[in-house]
Amino acid sequence: MKNIFTEEVLDDFEKRAPELSTYLDKYRQRMVLVPNFKDPATYLIKTIIHQQLSLRAASAIEQKFENIFGQMELKDIVNSDLQQMRECGLSKSKCDYVKNVAKAFYDGELAGMNNIAVYKDMTTKQIRRKFTSVRGIGEWTAHMFCIFNLGKLDVLASADLGVKKGIKIMYELEKLPTPKIVKQTAKHWGDLATVGTFLSWRVLDGST
Repeated sequence: MKNIFTEEVLDDFEKRAPELSTYLDKYRQRMVLVPNFKDPATYLIKTIIHQQLSLRAASAIEQKFENIFGQMELKDIVNSDLQQMRECGLSKSKCDYVKNVAKAFYDGELAGMNNIAVYKDMTTKQIRRKFTSVRGIGEWTAHMFCIFNLGKLDVLASADLGVKKGIKIMYELEKLPTPKIVKQTAKHWGDLATVGTFLSWRVLDGST
């Protein structure tokens, strides 16, 4: 597995967004993203577990979850009772979301799609539409899947707080941009939008 941000990709992005050259030069060595290529259900369930929690807390819950359900066995998750999942430390809403996702892949709207090869020829838009039809999978989660699990280069995570803060810094905006403003500001990033998304995170990291 290789870093998706090759020198050619970064150079191409810089030609599209020359106004970001200073930031790209500064953080070029930190532009490293190697896709996970995990099975989709496992990736999405772990993402739900980790949402709005510290890494330490989420990791502890994830370990308890795996102790009960093994390597995310979908059938076991679907057939589990609420108390079983609550004992892992999950909130009721997260229990519902995890079960919804497991069921979707097991025998629901995502049945037959728990194989990374299925996504090879799907566009980011197609994946987002498919995933967000399942309660518990929002646009942000779908975008993170496309970026970190598949390594797609055309993802603009316009609703991500870190991206909004990074764009505010890079484009010297007076206030935090809305997702709509993010899309307008980054329109020229085109099918290399993941580079800008990732650069926004690096800029934010460097400013704190």
